[in-house]
Parts: sequence; structure tokens; C-alpha cells
Amino acid sequence: MLVHPPPAGSPDARVNAGPARTRATAGELVHIADRLSRMVRADEQALAHVLELPAASNRRKDLDAVRARNETALQGIVTAYGWPAVDPFGSQAAADAVKIACHCRDVDFLRTCRDLLRDAVMNKACQVVHFAFVTDRYAVCAGERQIYGTQINPDTRRPYPVRDREATDDLRAAIGLKPLTAEPTSSLVVARAAVPVTVLGAGAWC
Repeated sequence: MLVHPPPAGSPDARVNAGPARTRATAGELVHIADRLSRMVRADEQALAHVLELPAASNRRKDLDAVRARNETALQGIVTAYGWPAVDPFGSQAAADAVKIACHCRDVDFLRTCRDLLRDAVMNKACQVVHFAFVTDRYAVCAGERQIYGTQINPDTRRPYPVRDREATDDLRAAIGLKPLTAEPTSSLVVARAAVPVTVLGAGAWC
């Protein structure tokens, strides 16, 4: 069972490198961080609007449109600059990027994000918990069982199926997450992260 990101060259460490990426200037770092923050706020506002009246299909469409725009924008950022890791983008931007990625649906893009995050973690430029969230999002969207149990089924308010329940709790403990609980939950908060990432938003409406 995977406890930490696999070393480069292993079967689970294939990276879709894509085109060469540029190094962001100081001004670009600030701009990208602000853009990611605004994207997250737009998602949170649209989601809150849906939750006020869940049966309103137009509100659901608005949320889907916001998330589609955010996904396109994040793809542009990742293509140009690589994954927005804690170093050099900052902890808030890194957490915001994870939140956005956890609403993405493009499996190929999510696989690329997962691989870039793995490399960032190995280079000590990002938190392992960020890798865990995006790895699980990729698994769920690819029709696989998740590893860390971070993604929540919005219908049951329980985690999507995991590969190994007992091992999952050990993995979660190793990266600062609370054990999975048998009780229904509306959110699981990343412990020991610089910026908490709530999973309800990450798992809603895959």
C-alpha cells in the first residue's frame, strides 16, 4: 500500500510532463495566487446558492459552469507554470489549487496534477496531504477505489470506496488526517495543514 508518493521511475510514477513550463515572476506569483483565491470564492458562493435550494436546477447549472471555468483556468496555470505548489506560490494558493482540482472532471488532467504534486512533494515544495486529495480525486473520477478516503459521496455523505479500510486509516494518520468514521459526515478537515481543506466541497457532485 502506498504510504508516500512513489519514487521516480517506479510503475506508479509515470509523469505526463507536457510542454516546457516557465518560472513565474514575483508579480505573476501574486496574480496567480489572487486568481486562485477568487476562483475558490466563486465556487463557494455558487455551492452555497445551490444548498439554499437544492432542487433548483438553474442553480446547479450555475455551479457546474463555475467549476468548468475554474477547471479551464487551472489547466492554463498548470500548463504555463506547473503545479501551484507551496514553494513558490505560498500555502494559501497551494490549498486553493487543491480545492479547485478536487472539482475537476478531466481524468487526464487530474492524472497530470497528481504526478506533478508527487514530484512537488518529493522536492519538499508541497504537502503530502495535497497529493492525497488529488490522488483520490483522480481515482474516483477514473472509476477506481481511492487510497486515502478524502473524497465524499454527496448522496451518502460518506467516503467513496477505499482500497483497504484498515490501511487507509494508517495512511491518513501518517499525513495528519483523522481516521475514517462509520458515522455520516458533511466535512473532513485536513489536520496539520497550513490551510484547512474541507472535503465536502471537494467531493460534491463529481
